[in-house]
Amino acid sequence: MIKSPKSKQINNITDLRNHALGVLRRLQDGEIGLQEAATNAGLTASIISTIKTQMDYAKATEEKPNIPFMAAPMIYAIENKKSASLEHFDDSLENIGEQDF
Repeated sequence: MIKSPKSKQINNITDLRNHALGVLRRLQDGEIGLQEAATNAGLTASIISTIKTQMDYAKATEEKPNIPFMAAPMIYAIENKKSASLEHFDDSLENIGEQDF
């Protein structure tokens, strides 16, 4: 489990997204500096990259991915007949970089 700066545990991808958005809000409000925001963005991108690698491996081996970190949002999406995709979040992370700070 990952802990955010305010010691809230990040247990799944939804928590991670909410944390990342919270970091952005704190940056915009001047509560944190650019370096802290960039560090958070880098860590978040690394976590997303690891998940994508696990999903790609499962697809390549034709296995069902077993990624507990993704379980809560996927179950919600399936129950609500929505796509459980990270594309929109991943795209936003790729657009965050030091040049934006």
